Amino acid sequence: MKADEVAKAKEALERMREEERDKVPGFGIMFSVDEVGWLTPLSHPLSPDIEENSNHAIRYLIRSLQNCNHAGRRFDVMSKLAASYTSLGEHYTLTGRFTRAHQHYRQGIQLFESIGDRPATASLSLRLFFF
Repeated sequence: MKADEVAKAKEALERMREEERDKVPGFGIMFSVDEVGWLTPLSHPLSPDIEENSNHAIRYLIRSLQNCNHAGRRFDVMSKLAASYTSLGEHYTLTGRFTRAHQHYRQGIQLFESIGDRPATASLSLRLFFF
């Protein structure tokens, strides 16, 4: 990411923060509540590295899924996790890291099987099949 893209992303996060203040914490976008009670973007700053940002998002979503008891919210988190996981696999493929993409898709299949997300499991299986 270029410096102007990073600045735009930070501005977008700030706008979302303003919009989310009056909403339920964690709804729509991933925020944490700071010591004053305001919603803040995640503590991890944006990086120019797509892989680093994607891995951070995946870790956060997995933690969110482990602590989520509401069925509707769980479905939302699983959908975002599947999208993030697929996006990272595509990044590996587009950058010529085929072995890493293959490993990533296999790990994803195991992950989504373990949480019972059959559509994501099928999607990653197809990507691996056509790999």
